[in-house]
Amino acid sequence: MSKNYHNRNLFGTIAAIAGTLAAIVAILTYFNITPVSWLKLWSKATKIETLSGHAGRVTSVAFSRDGKILASSSSDGTIKIWDSNGFQDIATLESDAGTVTSVAFRPDGQMLASGGGKMQLWNWQAQREIATKRHSWWSNTIHAVAFSPDGQQLATGGDDHSIKLWNPETLWEIATFADHSDRVNSVAFSRDGKILASGSRDKTIKLWNIQTKQKIATLTGHAGTVNSVAFSRNGKMLASGSDDKTIKIWNPETFKAIATLMGHTAGVRSVTISPKGNMLASGSLDGTIKLWNIQTKEAIASLKDGEDSKSINSIAISPDGKILVSGSSDGTIDIWRVR
Repeated sequence: MSKNYHNRNLFGTIAAIAGTLAAIVAILTYFNITPVSWLKLWSKATKIETLSGHAGRVTSVAFSRDGKILASSSSDGTIKIWDSNGFQDIATLESDAGTVTSVAFRPDGQMLASGGGKMQLWNWQAQREIATKRHSWWSNTIHAVAFSPDGQQLATGGDDHSIKLWNPETLWEIATFADHSDRVNSVAFSRDGKILASGSRDKTIKLWNIQTKQKIATLTGHAGTVNSVAFSRNGKMLASGSDDKTIKIWNPETFKAIATLMGHTAGVRSVTISPKGNMLASGSLDGTIKLWNIQTKEAIASLKDGEDSKSINSIAISPDGKILVSGSSDGTIDIWRVR
């Protein structure tokens, strides 16, 4: 064969490779992932374990403040407590109010709150219910629970469109915030405890002054239900995830959206910001967890457990930022090591 023939074959192969690379770059660009970040795409997290034991979908996961304990709630009416050192099942709490929608540890780690058909407070170590409370006389379902950073207040969001503040020791109602026009799906305190954020099916996020008990602002921009809200540790950012398939990052002082992150192909069910504030994680009904570089607003990883079609309902990052957990529709909890 002639030298020209070999050259033509070589050039043809190079052209084919170049065309393939161009197509890959085009796809990554469409999903707001640069070729540089693509090189790091799968090096950011590794799945190390899958926990099973729930007989229904996992609705919520939460770490204790010291990171030693993990709690998970489920549509099977149970809450499981896991030792985060070896991720062993160390306790199971059984609710008598159907699906448990959400869980949160008090900062001292001694008390656990859960939402569902009613709000319940638990001594998880003794595996017993301490107290219970209904949200309102006409609508009982509580979709969200969160303790204030000092543990002196407990916020709940419910089907009755309201957010309530409770004294967790006496269960006296401290305040009711009622400005949403549909159910409240998520509540989150700022790290200093001065602001409470709430996300609702009415497509808005509202900010509340905890001291004055007044609304500070209403954040609009999502085109679908707001399922999750989360503050950064320094309080300078607020993230929200929505059924419109996007995540928004807000400045809670100016009430303006800093960025809109796109890449999920179905509703975003859960968002959280890493302790250092440099990474955001989002879990979606599309079955993926995406990790985002907050500075560049780029996706740096997309995590999926095999080819399963399970949806991601809740995610949480450990206080040291090294472990990410995700609760899924198939009743399992995946444990990921984040680098």
